[in-house]
Amino acid sequence: MADAITQDSVLGRRITGMREPGEVWAFWFHFRSIKLYAKINLTPSGKLIIIYSAHVPLKGEENL
Repeated sequence: MADAITQDSVLGRRITGMREPGEVWAFWFHFRSIKLYAKINLTPSGKLIIIYSAHVPLKGEENL
């Protein structure tokens, strides 16, 4: 996942309405050739990333 968020080719969707402060993003990434969905929070301090989700698609593979 860390590699994915540094790639220019990874696109995501900003999520609003989460309780914790920060920028929350949902995106697709690949791990060992498996497509996975992730949702993370980039906290304001820049020192912590909260991982909310990292799993195979549960609701189809909709575009982000």
